[in-house]
Amino acid sequence: MERSLKSRHVTGWIPDAPRGAESTDGEPPGTSLSVIERPVLYVHIPKTAGTSVRTLLKRVCVGRSIVEMPLRREGRAAAARGFGARDVVVGHVGYGLKERFPGNPFVFTFLREPIARSLSNFSFLQQRSIDPAVAEDAADFVAAKGMSLGDFLCEEPAAASRHLGNLAVWFLTRDGIEPREDLRGLDRSDLESAKRNLEQLDLIGLVERMTESVLSLLWVLGCSPTSMRPLPFENTLQSRLTIDDLDEATLRLLIDRCSLDLELYDFASQLFRSRLAQQLPLIAAWLSEESDDPLLSGSGFAGVLELVREELDTRPGYAGRAQREGAPTLLQRVEAAEARYQKVNERMLAMERSKPWRLAQYFRGLAGRRW
Repeated sequence: MERSLKSRHVTGWIPDAPRGAESTDGEPPGTSLSVIERPVLYVHIPKTAGTSVRTLLKRVCVGRSIVEMPLRREGRAAAARGFGARDVVVGHVGYGLKERFPGNPFVFTFLREPIARSLSNFSFLQQRSIDPAVAEDAADFVAAKGMSLGDFLCEEPAAASRHLGNLAVWFLTRDGIEPREDLRGLDRSDLESAKRNLEQLDLIGLVERMTESVLSLLWVLGCSPTSMRPLPFENTLQSRLTIDDLDEATLRLLIDRCSLDLELYDFASQLFRSRLAQQLPLIAAWLSEESDDPLLSGSGFAGVLELVREELDTRPGYAGRAQREGAPTLLQRVEAAEARYQKVNERMLAMERSKPWRLAQYFRGLAGRRW
């Protein structure tokens, strides 16, 4: 049985119109090949749901060469010398690595609210052990064991900067081949470079807006939305330090160490909202087209819609619960949800510029999150 697939040639964060249709033979719904014609670079910033995103990429990029960058410098340098024109490169490497590709790669990343990311990263350091033969920063894991967050920030400042500092700025201004050193040397010129590079990314995802981010990624890559089900939750922690566990002095110190990333995240959030606003009508049409495909019957498409509804119901940015009665069309549901969000968003714009907004964003990021 043949199944038509919309194909796209990605040239930026808004793809060209579909060029036509391709067909696959006997392919299970939700596992279609990505038809993007460029190499892919996923800039994986630690503790931004990256392992889950990598699993999703492997699911939709069947037939493509997946290059997982090693955790040691010599391995990363060797891998970068051999990038191919259709490679999908994933790992803790930076935006600058795009210069190592034979062609213009499709580059994307996911960002996370910096305080939430740092707390998750510190919990990761304490709960996991890394072989020194595998990772250059294995000593940092040893140093964090048995320490409080405040002690780690004060007594191991260089190590703390590599994991709890301005990582997003570093990843968006370096190629990631050389090891992360002391990130306390980053300054506002690095921040401005990171902002410029962020604007050049083909796609920006936010952990706090995971459903929209994943749908946008699948749409741009020309995949079926059913590919996101089940949405992978991997490399999760048994427990995680929360903001309620911090004293005021530790929180202030952590905010200071993440100051550049906090500003970058605000900038990225505005950019994300602007792009999503333009993409939503196209994504909604794409979802509607897929829902009408008889070959998707029983394939999990209903599960995708249910996941979207669950996200809208639990996220503070969306007022009220989705209507479950009356069988409204998909487009009507999306438009109604966005209208509710817009009303709330207009009231929140002034709040976003206030000092308490950073903590508010942190609590918002915790809602319904498992990373």
